[in-house]
Amino acid sequence: METLPLTSKPSKMSLAEFYALSEGPPYYEFEAGELIEMNRPTPRHQRVLSELIAELTLYLRQNRLGRVYPEVNVEFFASIVYTPDLVFYTSENVRTLDENIPLTQPPTLVVEILSSSTAWRDMTRKLKMYCEAGVAWYWLIDPDELTVIEYHLAESGRYEVTACVETGQVFCPGVFEGLEIDLAALMGENRS
Repeated sequence: METLPLTSKPSKMSLAEFYALSEGPPYYEFEAGELIEMNRPTPRHQRVLSELIAELTLYLRQNRLGRVYPEVNVEFFASIVYTPDLVFYTSENVRTLDENIPLTQPPTLVVEILSSSTAWRDMTRKLKMYCEAGVAWYWLIDPDELTVIEYHLAESGRYEVTACVETGQVFCPGVFEGLEIDLAALMGENRS
């Protein structure tokens, strides 16, 4: 009886095949034809995300500046589809979005909340991709270290750190004039 060798590599998936997948679980991101399985977030991660969504939604409604979307697919390049924890689009950009399909326009802001399973990708690979895609602002929120690092896309085409804020301090994001975020409240440190 003849057996087939097990040395063949699985073929890469096309973007169309990725979009044809069911919504999950499991949940995936798409990078250069490969699926990257994403663990579901912890309750703490989701609590920080919920607090941030509430804070930003209130500010954006009051100032009519745009809209935030949590955990939606964004096609950054024809071969890269990530699901950031949160993205922000200006009012001008929201008018051009089709909310019935994955987003293909780079957001103004991407927020990633670090966890042990994603921290390395968020701080290296994704940071590089968001920069190359032209995402103007990138926040890394670390609920374990109780910090926020804010990056801004400089004229040089590279990210520059514009803020590194710890709990007990107020985060005044460069992208949102007049907004002050109490990190202790955001991270749930003053609440039971």
